[in-house]
Amino acid sequence: MTGELTGQIAVVTGAGRGIGRALAIRFAQAGCEVAAVARTDGQLRETVEIIEAAGGRSIYVVADVTNPHAVQAMVQSVQADLGPIDLLINNAGRALAIGPIWEADPDEWWLDIETNLRGAFLCCRAVIPEMLVRQRGRIINIASGHALGPSPYFSAYSSSKAALLRLTDCLANELTLQEAGVRVFAVSPGMVETRMTEYLFTSDAGRSGCLSWQMYQEVQLIEWSN
Repeated sequence: MTGELTGQIAVVTGAGRGIGRALAIRFAQAGCEVAAVARTDGQLRETVEIIEAAGGRSIYVVADVTNPHAVQAMVQSVQADLGPIDLLINNAGRALAIGPIWEADPDEWWLDIETNLRGAFLCCRAVIPEMLVRQRGRIINIASGHALGPSPYFSAYSSSKAALLRLTDCLANELTLQEAGVRVFAVSPGMVETRMTEYLFTSDAGRSGCLSWQMYQEVQLIEWSN
């Protein structure tokens, strides 16, 4: 899709590594000016350096997507530096509350929900008003196959991604009623080799969820990034 999105402004959350970094790079290759968003300054710098080394234009904004004030400030910063936002990719994700529900740490469990669901909600809420005024815009929510059925020992991640699908459905219907040319989609990328995936398969908590290193090796993984 090189060149097809030339001049459009894209915001990618969770862009410091993994799928988010790969998406930021790919959208830049397609002609977008990319705002990479995450919580870790150093990782974001690396993403921007990769994009710029290939001739693209990118900035980064350090922000916690679960904080409404930080999200609003991030959007204002992108608008000031790059211009009106045409594309929002809600990719920031978390899956650290692993284990039986009765043993899961409630704070870790809720942080997974907040990152995967509240983060997407807050980012959508922040960018849509201007998209409606301009009568253009696209939002892509990164979902997961875990949303489609029960995932023992991964209740927070599974629940949050299922809720993200329903949030996408609700928002898609609301935007259709506005007849303003703004659209929202959910995409499930399948199994991708990232640090989060590696943690799910190799950590003690992940192993307790019946995931083994042998299973990790046998799954056909798509390596998007180191």
